[in-house]
Amino acid sequence: MSRGKKRKRGVNDASPNQGSASSKRYTPVKKDILQQHYPLVCTLREYVLSELPDTSRIRRKKIAALGSGPDVNEAETQLARVLDTALVGTGPSIPKSDPGASTWEQWVSFSQKGDESYVTISKGIASSFGKQSEIVDFVIWLLFSREKAGPWPKHVLCDGFRKSAREDQSARSTIPGIYSYYPNFHEKALREAPWPHLLALLGQAGEKVMIELLSKCSIFLKVDAGLDNYVQLTGVPLSELDTKTQDDVSKSRVRKPSEITLVRSRIFYAKPTTTAKGSVHAGFKHIHALNRYPYVREVAGTSADSQQSTEIWQKNEMNTIKLMMHIFPRQFGLHNVFTSAVDKTQTAQKFQDYTFREDEINKKIGLGKQSAEKGLSKLPKRLRGSTKELVRRLQLLHGRFANPLSTDAESSDASRISDQAAHTPASRR
Repeated sequence: MSRGKKRKRGVNDASPNQGSASSKRYTPVKKDILQQHYPLVCTLREYVLSELPDTSRIRRKKIAALGSGPDVNEAETQLARVLDTALVGTGPSIPKSDPGASTWEQWVSFSQKGDESYVTISKGIASSFGKQSEIVDFVIWLLFSREKAGPWPKHVLCDGFRKSAREDQSARSTIPGIYSYYPNFHEKALREAPWPHLLALLGQAGEKVMIELLSKCSIFLKVDAGLDNYVQLTGVPLSELDTKTQDDVSKSRVRKPSEITLVRSRIFYAKPTTTAKGSVHAGFKHIHALNRYPYVREVAGTSADSQQSTEIWQKNEMNTIKLMMHIFPRQFGLHNVFTSAVDKTQTAQKFQDYTFREDEINKKIGLGKQSAEKGLSKLPKRLRGSTKELVRRLQLLHGRFANPLSTDAESSDASRISDQAAHTPASRR
């Protein structure tokens, strides 16, 4: 009696232990942050199982059952914990028929060795440490070889490395043509346990899987401190990634407040601004609207009827109203997050970048075609009176904090404007 065709085993059919609660836990980090930047987010164990060849059935069973047996040593426990807690962010899936021949040929040429990745987790661990270190060197070299625009790739593993050497020749490294200017703990961590153990456990496909993982994916390791805290180990820095969005609406419509979100990667994960000496710059960047539209104080002893005083008054009026255009763009009929459509040719984010909008403002007030005073004199009705004076006070206070050595005159100016705003008649507001 002939037997029916055997059902093809899927990735998730390797072991019942694979669906453990630890690997399927839906963490807030995965839901609220990583899935906003990566089309696919999974645990390291799930990623490794999906990348193994279809013929590696025994290898898949070993990886799926790792850490669940009665006799588990310390190395296996550490590796199992990383497999279940580390998150991997990947782009769109690539068909397995794509062998990645170019990258593999580069690796063979770089390593100048044959395929020795046939060891298991209990054999050849010493050689796996050397092989893992060589793979890390190759991935860094590969990323630099692909970078054509900047001095170094925007990749976590490439931080601290440069293509040019220092004059004192003190920045040497084990990577051909790449120099280490300062330590990179990310690449150092990948050379240590449990990553060589994972490479040994992957068997013959280990080198290809590890190269693809380090060069094309982003790994986030869970840290013990706090609740659901992660540190990025590989990949493009999270602050450099654009939030993927399904909101491709091209028509203008009024958005609900719940639809307007902040770009978390820019606010919470961006790198700080540094000074020329390399120290962290305190305060807003020089391109911030409050720094570009300051309140200009009059020189002591200047007559109120002089031409210089008039020019300063006009400049302050212009700066105040331009700042109000940044704060209340919808009231001036400018592009805003509430009613305006997003131009996908200018940004990949969910909303436009409003850092620089000089062209839009100048076009609105008619600079170059008519006098600035004529264009700036027309304030929206609901922004007149106390609202304008409060924005002026904001300029004064910002200037005082930006310059701690400011005189008492600025304090008196701020108090005077505050009193004027408080006593403004209702008919003028």
